[in-house]
Amino acid sequence: MKLENVLAEQALRIFFEDASESLVIIDSNGYIVMMNKPYADFLGIRQEDAIGKHVVSIIDNTRLHIVVNVGKPEYGQVQMIRGHKAITSRIPIFNNRQIIGAIGKVIFKDSSELEKLYKRVEEQKKN
Repeated sequence: MKLENVLAEQALRIFFEDASESLVIIDSNGYIVMMNKPYADFLGIRQEDAIGKHVVSIIDNTRLHIVVNVGKPEYGQVQMIRGHKAITSRIPIFNNRQIIGAIGKVIFKDSSELEKLYKRVEEQKKN
């Protein structure tokens, strides 16, 4: 394997695991391939318990499997997860114009986090 490919793969793995956002990747059949620790913690499960399971059996009210079938991203959607109004995005992954999976991310674990961010931005606008 070329050094550039190894570097890219390692960089992506580090980004995925160290991300503050909750991230999950599914294959084209809707099965979880990867889930980072922040997402597993948010769901109250262990990462290894999610891998290989169908996404609908792990994530409440998910549409990630639908995004894989339709091929259209969904950004900034409200999704009820474990009693929280989470702000999520779902993005299909393509290879040679064929959908091979999708990535889901929880941007805000609760809509109150978004409200706090909005208030901080508004306060900074005043200064």
